[in-house]
Amino acid sequence: MHKIVALIACTVFLALLTGCAALNNLTLNLPTEPTAINAEMGQPFTLSVGQTARIGLLRVTFVRVLEDSRCPIDVVCVWQGNVKVQLALTRLGQPGRRVSLNSTLNPTEIDFKGFSVSFVDIQPTPVSNHPIARRTYQVTLRVTSAEK
Repeated sequence: MHKIVALIACTVFLALLTGCAALNNLTLNLPTEPTAINAEMGQPFTLSVGQTARIGLLRVTFVRVLEDSRCPIDVVCVWQGNVKVQLALTRLGQPGRRVSLNSTLNPTEIDFKGFSVSFVDIQPTPVSNHPIARRTYQVTLRVTSAEK
C-alpha cells in the first residue's frame, strides 16, 4: 500500500515540476502598463489612459475619462458637448493631487505647484452608434510655467 502512495506522490510531483517548467517558457499576452514619456515644457504631448508624462519635476498621469458628451461627427448638434478627464499631478518630493480638466467647460486648465496644465485635444472623435472603449482614449495636454 505504501508503494502505491509513494508512486502516486512521485507522479504528482513530476507532473507539477513539468508544468512549472512549461510555464517558464510560456509568454503570456497580459496587458502591460503604458510606458512613461518625456515631454517638453510648452509643447503638446499625448497620453493614453494610465500613461504618465515627465516634464521636469512634474509628473502628469491620464487616469480616466469621467464623462464624454461630445457631439458625434455624423450628427448635427446644437452644442458641441464636453469631455472631462481626470489627471493625477505630482511634483517630485511633494504630495500629488487628482484634478479634472474639460474640453469645453471650465476648467480647461489648472495651476499646480508652479505649473499650468492645459487641455488641448482628445481622441477618438465620437461616432453615433459606436461607443468608445475607455481604454482607447488619448488626451493631448500642454504644460507651461504658471509663474508669469
